[in-house]
Amino acid sequence: MEDPIIIDQNVLTAEKPLGKVSIPIIIGIAATVVIAGVLLAFAVERRTVAIRDTEVSNDSFDFRFFSQTASQEKGKNFMVSPLSLEQALAMAYNGAGGTTKSAMAKTLGVTQADLTAYNVSNQQKIAALGASDPSVSLNIANSLWARQGLTFDNAFLQRSATYYNAKASTLDFNDPAASDVINGWVNAQTNGKIPTIVDKNLGDSVMYLINAVYFKGNWLTPFSPDNTANRDFTTSDKSKLSVPSMSTRNDFPYYENGDLQMVSLPYGNTGNISMDLILPKPGRGLDGLFTQLHTDTWQSWLNQFSSSSVQVYLPKFTAEYSSDLNSTLINMGMGVAFSPSQADFSGMDSQQGLYISKVLQKTFVKVDERGTEAAAVTSLGMATLGMIRETPAPSHTIDINRPFFYAIRDKTTNSILFMGVTNDPR
Repeated sequence: MEDPIIIDQNVLTAEKPLGKVSIPIIIGIAATVVIAGVLLAFAVERRTVAIRDTEVSNDSFDFRFFSQTASQEKGKNFMVSPLSLEQALAMAYNGAGGTTKSAMAKTLGVTQADLTAYNVSNQQKIAALGASDPSVSLNIANSLWARQGLTFDNAFLQRSATYYNAKASTLDFNDPAASDVINGWVNAQTNGKIPTIVDKNLGDSVMYLINAVYFKGNWLTPFSPDNTANRDFTTSDKSKLSVPSMSTRNDFPYYENGDLQMVSLPYGNTGNISMDLILPKPGRGLDGLFTQLHTDTWQSWLNQFSSSSVQVYLPKFTAEYSSDLNSTLINMGMGVAFSPSQADFSGMDSQQGLYISKVLQKTFVKVDERGTEAAAVTSLGMATLGMIRETPAPSHTIDINRPFFYAIRDKTTNSILFMGVTNDPR
């Protein structure tokens, strides 16, 4: 499979350092993409979008994004990737101006006044994530797809390439095969777990900014398949199921209070990346948990982890999730970016009147005795106007037999890769 043509920084700087450049036409199908995370698609089309002035809380972007999704998906299974969404928005932020840039900065929680400092911070975080634990697969890829015949700002394209390693290519969006090329890139990056992200008809879209994240990690201490057995699980609607559940007894980081139990199951050789599981105590439920699930509280719980002997029962589960994120981002304060008359993406192209029309997320997760595989792709489209060792009796037992919350987290950067809820593990 051939790589798409990449906009080389030397081309951007040597030939037209301050002007606009036409992106070279793609030759062949895009290269393989990473397979974990969420797919976010921003497609910009000509349509009216209501703008809401929404107050943004002091919570981090991760938890505000999760909270908005949880409020829309009560009683359902879902998983989102804050990291993937943030990467796609960060690329778009580099082309924003005026009130659009201010709104996006507020939504993303951008603290750096200087754009270069913000980009460098993102670049360093992605590099640190990639080096966190060589024994697990964690790959992050970005790409930029533009409508053939249009030109975009040189500096914007250069920043996308320099800080986000975004491969840029042009396609004839009127050709039905164009969507096959984009989806082929996504499918390859997600190892087939997310086969498509754009529709066959690309409509009035003029650009897609796509992020893909892939994670695959084995447990530091695998669950023994011999210990997997059907156990009862009570769903959010009080239905009782019998589902295959893994079990292990080992020393894990553990925390408990009057409302919940929390355990951290490490991956790889270093344990730098882990799955943190939260089980509300009987009678508490996920709604009660979500009222407490904020940045400061989350960090406080993590700080109180202590190594304990824990008996863990965890259902095996596989889940896919897809969601249009327009309303989520509007509620998070980015309404102006969706307005054909008010959006300002002049940093991409001052002539075309770009705005965001569609944000789509797709994710995949599989949890079994060996470990976890998770995938996410974020596409932003713009348009114009193991074996268990013997241990003493456990100090704690966490029997995940009712709806639960989970997050896949990197300890070295304190980044949350994925956050999800399982109401029904079937």
